[in-house]
Amino acid sequence: MKRFAQLVWILAVACTAAWAQETAREIIEKADAVRTTTSEIMTMKMDVYDRMDAATPDSSVVLESTGNSDGDSIIVFTYPRSVNGLTILSKDEGQWVYFPSTGRVRKVSGAAKSGSVQGVGGDFSYEDLGTGDWGEDYAFTLVETLESGWVLEGTPEKEDISYTKIRIMIAREDYLPRWIEYYRNGPQPVKKLLIHETKVWDGVAMPALMEMQNLEKKSRTVLTISDAKVNTPVDDGKFTAARFYR
Repeated sequence: MKRFAQLVWILAVACTAAWAQETAREIIEKADAVRTTTSEIMTMKMDVYDRMDAATPDSSVVLESTGNSDGDSIIVFTYPRSVNGLTILSKDEGQWVYFPSTGRVRKVSGAAKSGSVQGVGGDFSYEDLGTGDWGEDYAFTLVETLESGWVLEGTPEKEDISYTKIRIMIAREDYLPRWIEYYRNGPQPVKKLLIHETKVWDGVAMPALMEMQNLEKKSRTVLTISDAKVNTPVDDGKFTAARFYR
């Protein structure tokens, strides 16, 4: 009888684990779905604070980000003049950066992906500014169910991801994230992204005010979306590294 009870308990645990896995997959698929559009054109301001408790930014940049239905994106910095024209292209598994001052193009790979944008600084890395679906990049498990949503833990599915783990809180009301913790080979997160505000543009809800905290450097960077156009035609020809070599 004891053996039978143990078997029932083992099966119950196994079924619960399988259900949690399925639930995590469903949640992250819905979260990816609400973030999916045919195109996005966004104007953003990035305020860099060298200290976590600083009241005024040490530097600020303005950028325009354009994305298409394939998940490609191109970010062009427009202000200040020192970074005007600096461009980051994210396409498929690759990332390239164009420096207008020298006309040089560099492919971003390996350890460079975890660093901040050269000439811009701040706490958003090249990888953070890239594109991709969470469900494709990470394998998720459900670690906590809250009244307001769920906390999921993801481990990378691809070799070129610099984070060894992320934890993400998905809100029940709109399936948008409210915070994301990023880990690198340690029990404590190295960075945390806070989504302070969401907004609806052209019928699509998106994060509008985000703060990336670097918990190691004790610095933070605030990213504000001031304008967005969603599901409008974009020229797919601009999403190619060949445009930099003309």
